[in-house]
Amino acid sequence: MSDEMAKLRKINNLLILGAGTDKSKGLDIPLAQELIKGIRDFLSDAPQGLKIDKLLRSFLKDLKFSYNNLSKEAVDQLLTTYETKKGWLLEIINKESNIQQERDYLNLVKYFLEQESLNLDIEEKIRLKSEEIIKEKSNRKTVNLKSLKTTSLFRRLMERLFEIAIYNPDYKILNEIYNGCIDFEMLLLKYFIGFYNGTKINIKKYLYVSWTLWAFFCWKEKKILASPQLPFYDTIKKADGVITLNYPSFAMRISKNHIYFHGELKKYINLNNRMIETIKQKDYELNDFLKNTILKIIDFSKNSYIIPSIIPPFKMKPVLSKEFIDIWHNASKMIEDAETLIIVGYSFNPVDDHFNDIIRKDKNIKEKKIFIINPDSKTILSRSSEIFGYEEKDFILSDLNGKISYTKNNLTIIKAGATDINIDNLFEMATISPPKQKNSFEEIKP
Repeated sequence: MSDEMAKLRKINNLLILGAGTDKSKGLDIPLAQELIKGIRDFLSDAPQGLKIDKLLRSFLKDLKFSYNNLSKEAVDQLLTTYETKKGWLLEIINKESNIQQERDYLNLVKYFLEQESLNLDIEEKIRLKSEEIIKEKSNRKTVNLKSLKTTSLFRRLMERLFEIAIYNPDYKILNEIYNGCIDFEMLLLKYFIGFYNGTKINIKKYLYVSWTLWAFFCWKEKKILASPQLPFYDTIKKADGVITLNYPSFAMRISKNHIYFHGELKKYINLNNRMIETIKQKDYELNDFLKNTILKIIDFSKNSYIIPSIIPPFKMKPVLSKEFIDIWHNASKMIEDAETLIIVGYSFNPVDDHFNDIIRKDKNIKEKKIFIINPDSKTILSRSSEIFGYEEKDFILSDLNGKISYTKNNLTIIKAGATDINIDNLFEMATISPPKQKNSFEEIKP
């Protein structure tokens, strides 16, 4: 939080930014479910990423982790949620692929999914085809595939197909399934627990994943800031304050009154004393910072660790430092005092219920003028009841500057992306009467 924010100046026009904002064209920062691919490509293709990977592995000795070897974790997640994901998988698999080989793989997976249960005998030709694909990988340990039950065969088949997807980006449907089955939140949480139970192997994995995540965001931020004008952020002049749930420094450009709710890239946490330290500007080069700071502080023999000052996408957020308690308190105060809220690229996902609660429990929330901008308006409408107390059926369809919108009292949901709407115009509209209603909500599909 800035020094100016510490004065808690009255904020009338407040802008709240979710991950969808930085996904906008010209920024193109991946969402949570796309992060693994983004980090993997950075570490394997970008010269700086290759150096980061080599440097981290040089002191995280015997690290047994690779972003290219997560097919087992993906299949574990798939089988754990198999019954709830079957419909989603079938929907994706039925998409058209112009690559015959990928289509053949998808048809084989479709056969398994269409069975009532994986606990059954399967046709011999399906088993033989599955075994053929599984055995394609060289150096695979010899396994008697004929002895495997259907569930185990399906597991091995999906592991192999995910391995194929990783190295074949043109297989877009297989990659979509793979990314949808990798739960980045659970992966990080699994490793983060190592700090509490002292499991060194998981601590090493968390340090590697968190610092490669940090390095990837720093790398993306630097590339984006090289442009003469920043999409979305440089167009806003009328926001008195901004709360962002993103990590890059972009929100600082909007207002001096900014809060980084989940932390920021220019800070790190020393877990020895839970203090947050600022990365000096001269060290804000990835390799230099890793060499000059991380290598000097992290010591496994003394349980001495530092991690980026960014809260990963856990549903249950750890309090990494007292400073985060202050940040969340000030964010709550800022929301409570604001007269107009514009919420962009944020879908009120249950993983962020700690932030949702701030809005949900604001006693004055129905007295504020609120605009929510999100291309997935259907999801926002479905969650409006638990957040704002408005039923989906009660919203009225409106046309707001050529964009589909839904209005109920003080709340307007706009079906649009971050760069599709003039934010300053919305702040001006907050003092004007609601947009003219055209049709009932029931007459239109979002």
